[in-house]
Amino acid sequence: MSTRFGLVQTASVGGFAAGGLITSAFGPFAAYGVLGVGLILLAMYALAAGRSTVNPIHGAAYEEAQIKAAAAQPPAG
Repeated sequence: MSTRFGLVQTASVGGFAAGGLITSAFGPFAAYGVLGVGLILLAMYALAAGRSTVNPIHGAAYEEAQIKAAAAQPPAG
């Protein structure tokens, strides 16, 4: 737990320093641009490394049967 805290504090200080340098050199729009790109990359990584979409309680066969049953239903409306 303390290792994680130390890593987060170090990353925070590095991020603050990088944000300050980017803001002073290129202005606030560039800093927000870099922040936006970083958040998008983080989201892409989180989606790629995310959890399985198959429910472990029921299993893949149940999930597939649910999809087939839903596809066989007539459209609502």
